[in-house]
Amino acid sequence: MSAASFAAIAPGNLALVTGGASGIGLAAARAFAKHGMRVALVDRPGEALGQAAHEIEGSTAYGVDVADPSAVRAFAADLGPVSVLMNNAGIAGGGDVFGDPAAWERLLGVNLMGVF
Repeated sequence: MSAASFAAIAPGNLALVTGGASGIGLAAARAFAKHGMRVALVDRPGEALGQAAHEIEGSTAYGVDVADPSAVRAFAADLGPVSVLMNNAGIAGGGDVFGDPAAWERLLGVNLMGVF
């Protein structure tokens, strides 16, 4: 990769990280902040999201279900320009995703449709 590939990772630019309250998303958010970026953490509302936002200076937490298009549109409308988008939110299932249509729909909503 060339240096131009990383031009968006610059102090003051905004990085939006879905699934930013834990795991890979949290690690990426920390790295973006280390480079001086502002970070928008998007995850399900809860204690983990609040802790992540408290830990990462200059970050803002958004308790948004990425499987809910109207909720995503509502928060995105006030966000402003995003320099880096990391679509990281995902779920592993839980329950009988092959026997329970609601569980299957939830899995697809987060893992597939959530990136839109």
